[in-house]
Amino acid sequence: MTATLAADKRNDFENLVSALSIITIVVIIGLIVSLINNSALIPTVLPIQSNKLDQKRPSAQANDKKSHELQIRFDQAIALLHAKQYEFAVTALEQVLTIAPKLPEAYVNMGFALLGLKQYEIAGESFNKATQLNLEQTNAYWGLALALEGLEDYEGALGAMRSYIHLSTPDDPFLPKARAALWEWEAKLGRIPGVKEQPDGSLKNHPG
Repeated sequence: MTATLAADKRNDFENLVSALSIITIVVIIGLIVSLINNSALIPTVLPIQSNKLDQKRPSAQANDKKSHELQIRFDQAIALLHAKQYEFAVTALEQVLTIAPKLPEAYVNMGFALLGLKQYEIAGESFNKATQLNLEQTNAYWGLALALEGLEDYEGALGAMRSYIHLSTPDDPFLPKARAALWEWEAKLGRIPGVKEQPDGSLKNHPG
């Protein structure tokens, strides 16, 4: 019986690894196609940037092995985020951060995974950590704004989204969404004349 259970667990693990590999390949192909078609990508998950790593390098061989494992774990986390498997993504990103504890992209992606789980406070902490590691981590401010919105801290959300807009390039396809969010949060704070928040949270014009 024990041997059978152990075999079943091994099979489950192997099936999970295979599934993650397939998902990773599909996601990468999808990203390439999107880039070719100049499609706008939601500024959530980020590709890993090796120049951001701050790791001890005892030997070239050891570092190569660690970098390879880091890339695999990071790609798995991205695939899981795209598949909306947020709990598994959190686990994968925890492994990434064990290897590279000063990688801002990992904290950004962790934040978005936590947003998916509606854990807004912890998500905000991850986004804040990313900005501490890199003040110009633009999409960390986007994520922070969403986390603060989830906490109904609209004043804080406004500040974070303004930072996102300030750091964005003029051709950023998400600027219209960012500016629309500013208008919505200003309205929720009662700063847009003639617009009032309804009991269900929606906004409605009230002339006069």
